[in-house]
Amino acid sequence: MISFSRLFTSSCLGTLAAIICLICIIGISIPILSIGKNDVPDGSVLEMNLSGFIPELSNNVAISTLGFQQKNNIGLQRILTLIDYAKNDSRIAGIQLSGDPIPSGASTLLSIREALLDFKKSDKFIYSYGDSYTLSSYYVSSLADSIFLNPNGIVELNGLGRMIPFYKMMLERLGVKMEVFYAGEFKSATEPYRRNEMSPENRFQTREYMDDIFGIYQNGILESRDVDAATFVEYVSSLDKKNTLYAKEIKLVDKICYQDQFEKSIRKKLNLNSEQSIPKIKLQNYSDKIEIKDKLRSENKIALVAMEGEIINAENCKGNICESPYFEIFRNLQKEEGLKAVILRINSPGGDANVSDALWHEIDVLKQQGIKVISSFGNYAASGGYYIACHSDTIVSMPNTLTGSIGVFSSIPNIEKLLNQKLGIKFDTVYTHPYANGVSPFIALNEEEKEYMQSQTDHFYSQFLERVANGRQMEIEKVKAVAAGRVWSGNKAKEVGLVDVIGDLDTAFDLAQEMTKIDDYKIIEYPEIEVSPIDGILQSLQRQSKSDPFKSLVNVSKLIEASDDFHKVLTTKGVQARLPFLIVN
Repeated sequence: MISFSRLFTSSCLGTLAAIICLICIIGISIPILSIGKNDVPDGSVLEMNLSGFIPELSNNVAISTLGFQQKNNIGLQRILTLIDYAKNDSRIAGIQLSGDPIPSGASTLLSIREALLDFKKSDKFIYSYGDSYTLSSYYVSSLADSIFLNPNGIVELNGLGRMIPFYKMMLERLGVKMEVFYAGEFKSATEPYRRNEMSPENRFQTREYMDDIFGIYQNGILESRDVDAATFVEYVSSLDKKNTLYAKEIKLVDKICYQDQFEKSIRKKLNLNSEQSIPKIKLQNYSDKIEIKDKLRSENKIALVAMEGEIINAENCKGNICESPYFEIFRNLQKEEGLKAVILRINSPGGDANVSDALWHEIDVLKQQGIKVISSFGNYAASGGYYIACHSDTIVSMPNTLTGSIGVFSSIPNIEKLLNQKLGIKFDTVYTHPYANGVSPFIALNEEEKEYMQSQTDHFYSQFLERVANGRQMEIEKVKAVAAGRVWSGNKAKEVGLVDVIGDLDTAFDLAQEMTKIDDYKIIEYPEIEVSPIDGILQSLQRQSKSDPFKSLVNVSKLIEASDDFHKVLTTKGVQARLPFLIVN
C-alpha cells in the first residue's frame, strides 16, 4: 500500500510538472507568436531575401540523407501571391531585394521575376542592395529601379557551368563495381558509376540546354538594364573586368555605396528624415499577417495538385512524390463532386518507374471520367515527372523548364570483390532452383542475369515510349527521335512536340477554364502540408533571430547534395526514370 501511494504520488507530481512545463512553453511561445501581429505600418518596405530553398508549397521540403531539413521554407506559389497582394496593398511603398544567392531552379527565378515586373505596374519602387551579386540574384534584381552595390562587392556573372563527380575509379579501388543497365544514349544518370568522364551525348545535351537557359537570363537582364549586348558578353567572359567601378561604368549597377548610404536612399524615397526609422517588413512576417480567402462559392471546382520532389516508393512523402499519399489524393478527386479539371503542378526530376506508372494510371482514370487534366511544369518535369504528365490533355511548360529525359535505367552494386579481397568475407549458397536467392550485391551477376536486367530496362523504356506516343498523339518513331533520355528546355520541348504551350501556372488555369467552358470556379489544393505546433514555435523563434542558423551550412550544402545523390543510386530498387542532376544558381 505504501508503494502504491508513493507511485501514485510520483505519478501525480510528474503529471503536474509536465503540465507546468507545457504552460511555461505556451506562455513563452504565445508572445513570440504574437510578435508582429499588429497591422503593417503605412509606407512599409517589403524585404525580399530569397536565399533559402523555395519549394512549390510552403514547408514541403524533404529531409536529406544526413538528416538536415531547413525550416520555414515559404513556397513559390505563396511568394507570387504575396507579391501580387503587395502591389495593391496601400501600406506597402516598395520592395527591397537582396544580392544573396537564390538556390532555386531557373523557372522559379523566372516566375518571381515576372511577378516583380507586374508589381512595378503599380508605380511602387523596387530597390536592390547587395554586398555582391550572383547570377541568380542579379537576374531577379536586374529589374529594380536602382541597383546598389557594396564598394568591395562584385557582380559575379560567369555564365552557367556544371561540375560532375565521377565515382567509377573510387568504387573500383574499393572493390565495388556498379552493374548498370540503361536505355537511351542520352540517359546520363548512371555515367558517374560507369564512366570516368561525360559521354559525348551528355556533353552535347548539357551544353544545349545551358545555352538555352542562360539565353533567357541574358535577355531578361538586357531588357531591364541599358547595357550593350556585346559589352555584357565580354563582361561575363572575362575576369579582369569584374570590379565594382567597371560594373557601374557599363550600367550593371547604379550606385556603389555602403549599407547606411543605401538606407539613406530609401529614406529619401520615402520622404523620411535621418531621425526616422524605415518601416520594413520581411516577406515571411508579411505572409504571417496576410490571409487571402477565396470568397467564391462556385459549385465548379478545379484541383491544383502539387507534385514536387523525387518520385519514391516510400511512406514519408513530405517534399517528395510517394505512391500511397498520392493514390489517396487522386482517388478522392475521382469522387469529388463538381470537379471540372485537375492541374498537375509538376516540379520533379523523376524517380521510381513503377510508382510513376501507377500514378500515370490514376491520372488516366480521371480523364476517363471526363475530367480535364492539364500539366504545368516548374523547374523540372523530367523522366518520371514527364511520364506522369504525358497523357495530360494539355502540357504547359516554362521556357526554361528542364523536361523530357525519356529514358530509364537500373543498377545494382557488385561488392563481391570488396567482401572477398578487402574484408575477407565470402558467401556460399544453397538453393532449390537456380535463381532462388535472387539478384544480390554479394555475388557477381552471371550473363543470363545481366541479360534479364537489361531486358527489364528495355521493356520499361518501350512502355515509356508507348505512353508518350499515345498521350502526345505522335508516331512511335518520332517519339524515339526526341527520347533516348535526352533533356530539353521548355522552348525546345515545344518545338519537338513534347509540350503544347509555353506559360506559367496562371496559363494552365486559363486553359482549364477555357477547356471546361465554365465562368467561375473554386480552387482546391493538394497535398495539405501540416506543420506541428512545436514546428510552428520553432519557426517563429527562428524568424525572430537576427542570424540564420542555416547560413553556417551553406558551405557543406554541396556535400549534402552529393551524399543524397550517392545514397539514392546505391539504394534504388528496380527500374528508375530519373534526371541525373538538378540545376540551381
